Amino acid sequence: MLCLLAFLCLGTIYGQYTRPLTVGDNVPDRILRPLLNAPFTSYHLKAKNGKLVILDFFDTRCGSCIAALPRFDSLQKRFGNMLSILVVCSESSTAIGRFLKTNPKGKNTRLPFLTGDAVLRRHFPHYLLPHEVWIKNGKVMAITEAQSITAANLEKALTSATIQLPLKKDLLDFNPKLSLRSQLAAIDSTLFLRQNLLTRQVVGLGSRRGTEHTTATKRVYFINWGLLSLFQHAWKFQANRVLLEVSEPARYLDKTTDPEEWKRNNLFCYEGVFPGDCPDSLVLEDLKASLQTASPLLGSWQNRELPCYVLTTEGNGPARSKAERPAYRKDNLSDSVFMQGHSMQAITAICNSANQPSPGKAIIVNETGIDYPIDLVIPFKALSDPDVLTGALIPYQLRLTPAKRQLAVFVLTENPSYHQKK
Repeated sequence: MLCLLAFLCLGTIYGQYTRPLTVGDNVPDRILRPLLNAPFTSYHLKAKNGKLVILDFFDTRCGSCIAALPRFDSLQKRFGNMLSILVVCSESSTAIGRFLKTNPKGKNTRLPFLTGDAVLRRHFPHYLLPHEVWIKNGKVMAITEAQSITAANLEKALTSATIQLPLKKDLLDFNPKLSLRSQLAAIDSTLFLRQNLLTRQVVGLGSRRGTEHTTATKRVYFINWGLLSLFQHAWKFQANRVLLEVSEPARYLDKTTDPEEWKRNNLFCYEGVFPGDCPDSLVLEDLKASLQTASPLLGSWQNRELPCYVLTTEGNGPARSKAERPAYRKDNLSDSVFMQGHSMQAITAICNSANQPSPGKAIIVNETGIDYPIDLVIPFKALSDPDVLTGALIPYQLRLTPAKRQLAVFVLTENPSYHQKK
């Protein structure tokens, strides 16, 4: 029982001496040794009578620590007995003794060095050096970087009960093997100036997209978007100006056989956070880079000779529109599309469009030479069926004929560096 009580008491004392301390805490009444470069053999940590104690945590491999020694030595001389700067080292007396004999700045300093320290480092845990602890009348007054130790700040500390200085607080729990994003987000999300994220489908969320602005940032996001749609948004190709040159095209097009598997293969989430004044062109470049490096597909613009349909005129061609402004309307009763006051270029783009990217859909090329707006009413089905469109254009003296042309198309191939996680 006596042994157990002795062990518990020892544990309590040890815990008191190793508990991390911060500003406002009392320091333990402890005698420190061994010391080098000092006229005394021990150091009383809990100095009183208004004296200011500075613990300067030091390492001989720290260039900033060494560079600060002459300035600290000068301040010690200036403030005399009212200031006590103690250089605290975890290195051995042998290593510190060698430094004081061989290093030019070490040779000239008159500051005392505490060697082989383990307890003070546990009281004041830190990661970066130099690390400065200010103690006055037995209390921690401040914990700062070396730059805060100036003559003006020392005078304030000596004449005041408290002093407001930036608190040096190292991220002791930071793990370089873990995600920097997740660790910093828990600390201060305003640190992020630019970031991006590309993930596969997130089950339990629908599909959406949006842009959010704050005074400092612009956030662009796509949630559970189809892969081909993301490529189309980034490269701005028409729905049918895309070739899918992969071993299994159905993997990216067919949603009927196994919709859940299709979603796992095709739905992706992207998020990009940028400075608030970042132009949209750079946002798209970031999306492009993410898709090219981390998705199953690679894309590029290429010129190919391809089958297509050429739009030309017969006779005088269609009449000029009298509409004051372009208008587009789908009539569900007649299942027709009304286009008023549109250019032939715009009408061709509408015929080439679709709700989603459509590899294999016929490309229509405008070779009418018409440079004025026209009116057109065609069946909605004509937008996806060239045979229906051919018949619908005859009353307007427009002809649609099969041909071959050299066309700019966006070609998607398999990304050899993509490895899908199961």
